[in-house]
Amino acid sequence: MIKALSTIHRYVFPEIFGQMHRARAMAFHGRLGWDVEVENGLEMDSYDRDEDAIYLIALDHFEQSTASLRLLPTTGSTMIKGEFADLFDEPIDIERPTTWECTRFCVHPMETPTSGDASAELLLGLYQLCRLAGIESIVGIYDRRMTRVYSRIGWSPSPVACGQGGKEGLLLGLWDVTPEATRKLRSSGSSSAPVIEFSLLPLALPPAKTSHAAPDEVSPMYKHVAEAFVPVSHAKSVAEKVCARASDYCRLIGATGADRLLHFRNARAILRPTDEGLHFRVEAQDFITFYGVRTLLQGSLSAMTFPGAAVEWHPDDSVPFDAMQGGSENERNWLGGR
Repeated sequence: MIKALSTIHRYVFPEIFGQMHRARAMAFHGRLGWDVEVENGLEMDSYDRDEDAIYLIALDHFEQSTASLRLLPTTGSTMIKGEFADLFDEPIDIERPTTWECTRFCVHPMETPTSGDASAELLLGLYQLCRLAGIESIVGIYDRRMTRVYSRIGWSPSPVACGQGGKEGLLLGLWDVTPEATRKLRSSGSSSAPVIEFSLLPLALPPAKTSHAAPDEVSPMYKHVAEAFVPVSHAKSVAEKVCARASDYCRLIGATGADRLLHFRNARAILRPTDEGLHFRVEAQDFITFYGVRTLLQGSLSAMTFPGAAVEWHPDDSVPFDAMQGGSENERNWLGGR
């Protein structure tokens, strides 16, 4: 299993983060001799402390971490723009929202042997995450000796630049998320990617109560938005049960008419029951929370064992509520007329 975590989860999963930072200290400072910040046996830098980093951490059956990596959007601060700016033989200018930087790729030293290839599992998990989140490419630095590993897995980078000044063994590469990459992964026998768990933060509050007044605050503009429709009977009852299952994670459950609005930290979900079935809309500021909310909703449906209740998500501009139902007064209340 692989956990997808962000900086907001650091104090919710301190043991997992501690294992990762200790492993990084042992690998980068102890074994490789890199000049990195280590304090109390933990390797951390400014990107861990100050940026909105995303972490993929592979765990074995004993909840012990086996490998990890860090992702940063290239539209913000990255190591390629900072520490590695002078490492290569040509200027690097990669900055687009669909390309993310991968750093701190680390296979963790294990006290007990585990089966499987941790680095391969993590790379496959990264590919799966990219497919889910709409990331089109990953940029990162790798050692030439890893080329055969990437080739064996079926997801090889395209070299962009070579290291200089005694660092000729390092390359900057782009891993493209394309149909061709999918075919290569399948042909290499790596099509069964590991399960990624998107974590939501349980609130240290009483269970959320339902309010029958629309929220007073102006709705924020969310970065990640998707909608879905599930054809189920008794959709209003299903919506109530989904809300009940999600109440431990919500700050508030709002109601106006038949609509239900679930407020999370930095995210919200709208449930609209109709005669045809149940409509969902999920909005979030970061994609870990975005997929966490989606997983929560889908898990609630699965727990109620609805036959054929497969959820196919669409970007908000492809199947909007307006196209589904003609844009009711409820929608204008919730969405501010969007």
